[in-house]
Amino acid sequence: MVLWHMHQPQYRDPSTGRYVLPWTRLHALKDYWGMVRVLEEFPGVHATFNVVPSLGAQLEEYASGHFDEPWFATAFRPTASLTAEDKSEILVRAFQLNYEHLLARWPRFVELYQRVQAQGNQRATQTLGERDWRDLQLLSQLAWMDEEYLASDPVVSRLAQRGSDYTEHDKQELRAKQFELLGRVLPEYRRAASSGQIEISVTPFYHPILPLLIDTNIARVSNPRTPLPAPAFQHPEDAREQLVRARRYHERVFGRAPDGLWPSEGSVSEQALSLAAELGFKWFAPDEGVLGHTLGVGFGRDGAGVPDNAEKLYSPLSVRVGSREMVGFFRDHYLSDLVGFVYSRMDSGAAAEDLYRRIRAIGERVGTGRPLTISLILDGENAWEYYPGNGREFLRQFYRRIENDPDIRALTASEAVSAAGEIPANNGIFPGSWINANFDVWIGSGEDVVAWEHLHRARDFYAQQAENAAKGFPKAPTREQLAAAYEALLGAEGSDWCWWY
Repeated sequence: MVLWHMHQPQYRDPSTGRYVLPWTRLHALKDYWGMVRVLEEFPGVHATFNVVPSLGAQLEEYASGHFDEPWFATAFRPTASLTAEDKSEILVRAFQLNYEHLLARWPRFVELYQRVQAQGNQRATQTLGERDWRDLQLLSQLAWMDEEYLASDPVVSRLAQRGSDYTEHDKQELRAKQFELLGRVLPEYRRAASSGQIEISVTPFYHPILPLLIDTNIARVSNPRTPLPAPAFQHPEDAREQLVRARRYHERVFGRAPDGLWPSEGSVSEQALSLAAELGFKWFAPDEGVLGHTLGVGFGRDGAGVPDNAEKLYSPLSVRVGSREMVGFFRDHYLSDLVGFVYSRMDSGAAAEDLYRRIRAIGERVGTGRPLTISLILDGENAWEYYPGNGREFLRQFYRRIENDPDIRALTASEAVSAAGEIPANNGIFPGSWINANFDVWIGSGEDVVAWEHLHRARDFYAQQAENAAKGFPKAPTREQLAAAYEALLGAEGSDWCWWY
């Protein structure tokens, strides 16, 4: 079972409506569409894609063409109109990409990069000519195009083949093409899901660490030395709202309610799963570390990468939480990290063969008398700029080997539940995430604790204002103001704030 997790933080400032960073747009052009599209070549390979609703909402706004993103505006602004501030922004943003695989494939881009490096940004703003600025503007956008667009889209491929000496007309063509391509992403997911080749799962709306929203004290269960905010943040009603909004969003965009929950950062607790099961979720997918603590076993690998207690790792587990159950798939941490961090440094064919052989070895050496379920779960966008050709050749080589092997079936998560046969059950689950089976990244340091305390005070202030409005007090906020404030609070509960401290 392969699950690609698609997520970018909410880059849209709720107070201004402006996108403060461009990464959602750029990954939409380079990764989100193509990751689904490449599967079309391998109809026997099924996969699961997790689309975080806060990412999907950003993709919808970009697809509408009505968005405010300063870097987009600057990149396509007529060169003759560029201000000194615009030029400074170009020199910062244009080179924020992988040098070896995204920048170095364009000789003119390399030339401009080297000139700026030699002169420094301040001097370069004075010495680059209009031709240089125009080429830098366009190449900074062209470098983020999907491999298929570069190869076959009439506009993108023509501009790619030229490589330099771009015109203002070229820039406007690429600008219009970006609008078109941004509009393809979500429809491609819905099309592939309708065909049955992919399943789309969901994450709580703003990607919060759900167990910590419910009760920050849970962090002490997985790490007794974790510092905690005082008082504790305890808002299970917000956790429920994040799930309710996620299901509502998913059903509107993809035409059906989701069966699967990829909990943000693989973070689970019994209380969080109980909420999810109550709302109708059927499966979830955390990391092997959570399973190991839950069952009291380890998954140390031998020289071939085959784990101890493999029969437990490679089986779904039905987790009982209260009166309900959810089926858990547990991420093979070792194999998933090979894809995320190691195979990019290998030849694409050799890397695909290595992954395939490791999967074969597990099947040949682990005998249980029933199917094994190996779960590869990782980010679906962040690894590929470190691969040659954006990882497409690696994916094709891997998918081809899997499709051609009669002993291996690449299934969606729900298909894997049906194919697993009798699924063992367990009462409860250990609380933790896919990073060290604890929550330390989001609450394990002093600055994290300060953040939770700020959030607690903001949440209390909101609750007081909502109560004032309900009682009809003068100068109480309006219903619209309260709705906007609560939306901002839900966004502030997202995991990415503490990650980036």
